[in-house]
Amino acid sequence: MEIMEVMKTMITQTATLSTGVTLEYSLSGPAEAPVLAFVHGLGSNLRQFALQAEYFSGAYRVLLISLRGHGGSSAPLSSTPDAYTPHTLAQDVQALLAHLNVEALHFVGNSLGGLVGYELLELDHAALLSLTTFGTTAELHSSRLTYWVVLGSIHLLGVKGMATLVGKSATKNRAVGAQLERMYCSATKDALIQISRHIADYDYTEAAPH
Repeated sequence: MEIMEVMKTMITQTATLSTGVTLEYSLSGPAEAPVLAFVHGLGSNLRQFALQAEYFSGAYRVLLISLRGHGGSSAPLSSTPDAYTPHTLAQDVQALLAHLNVEALHFVGNSLGGLVGYELLELDHAALLSLTTFGTTAELHSSRLTYWVVLGSIHLLGVKGMATLVGKSATKNRAVGAQLERMYCSATKDALIQISRHIADYDYTEAAPH
């Protein structure tokens, strides 16, 4: 099934959490099945994993999450860097899991979502039955030039301009590129800027499973 067809049938909900934001999520699959969560990369949202939810929901309770400032999730009242650390994003996810009465889960994270997974390991190691990441490394030390180029691009192009750039450069598949552009357009500028401050230089090698 094509992604647009799947997205038309996707049911999303929201939960207002103790961390001060409202998160958009989708939950599908057998109620008693093991929970399998997917968390997206910077600028994307839960729709990134629409096809995976369709595929895995026969055997798992599939949870898709839009991080704060992305998709249908709200942005925090404060736009400071501290409001968008991977640790803070993980606390949102932890609060959502408590809201949904999910005590343990399998976690899949792409890029930023992978960093959220590492943070969850530190917050509650026992809650993660497994952690799978892609487009993520446990340690990264980007140059300051790379960091400032990214921030400058966001400031210069804005969300819409960055969305167009990502949609055209991230894939050769036009349909996928168009979907990436739509998702990116739903992220806030503050989220893109402030999260970028935290994902250029980090080290999770102590938290990562060995």
